[in-house]
Amino acid sequence: MGPHVVPEERLIVPTFVSGLPFHPLVVHAVVVLFPMAVVGSVLVALWPAIRARWAWPVVVLTAAAVVAIPLAPASWPYSSQC
Repeated sequence: MGPHVVPEERLIVPTFVSGLPFHPLVVHAVVVLFPMAVVGSVLVALWPAIRARWAWPVVVLTAAAVVAIPLAPASWPYSSQC
């Protein structure tokens, strides 16, 4: 018996979203959302006056950034089809 080869797991991502290429959209989402999430988290942590209003929007923003991070490199092979 030879060595057991496990196929590389890849995310299945769309090529286009509403007629726009997916890869540039998700890369720009990471570039914009992640710094906004960091700044929002710091502000919510250090400024109690805005915590009540902005805590949950910052959590949602951070979740969107975290979801977009693995999609950016996974969508790269499909960007040549654009």
